[in-house]
Parts: sequence; structure tokens; C-alpha cells
Amino acid sequence: MDNRWSMLAIADILIPEWLEGLGFIDNFSWFGAGSREYFADSTTLFVVQLALMGWVEGRRWADMINPWCVDIEPIFPNKKKPVLDVGYPGGLWFDLFMWGRGSPEPVMWKFILL
Repeated sequence: MDNRWSMLAIADILIPEWLEGLGFIDNFSWFGAGSREYFADSTTLFVVQLALMGWVEGRRWADMINPWCVDIEPIFPNKKKPVLDVGYPGGLWFDLFMWGRGSPEPVMWKFILL
């Protein structure tokens, strides 16, 4: 879970700075993002985030209880994800660009050794 938050934080820092460099955003700093006015109030953003993260973690939990029950993609039923560890969702929703092909063992060990 902490890796997902870290990746989201990096995107939240780099994308606005990139857009500011291109001239789409004026005077934006990532550390002042909490004081900005957004398209929705903080409660709505929290509920949407809770629903999306709940779906992701619920899918993981379902796979742990009933191994490989989430192998078939809900929208693309003909596309099966490669058989990976139980509890790792993988597939099109979680690895959109298929960068996670191959054995996950080296990445798992790198994460553990950090």
C-alpha cells in the first residue's frame, strides 16, 4: 500500500511541475497544493479515493481468499492475466503498460532489502 502512495505522490509532484514548465499552470508548488481550491470539496475527494482504493484492495483480498478468482479481466474477458502470486492483482487494470512482465522475484527482493 505504501508503494502506491509513493507513486501517487511522485506523480502529484512531477506532473504539475511539468505542466507549469509548459505554461499550462501558473505559479504552482507541490508543497502548497493543500491550500489550493479544487474542483470538489475534500470530503468528495476522500470518498472517491476510498471507493477506488477499496476496489483495488477488495480485488486483492478476494484473490487471497479464493486464489486466482480475479484472473479474468471484467471488461476484457478474453484477456487473462499471467498467473502470479496470490494476492497480486496484476493484469490490465494494475499493469496497464505490461511493464511487470517476467518474474516478480527480483523486484520483490529489492523491495525487501531496502
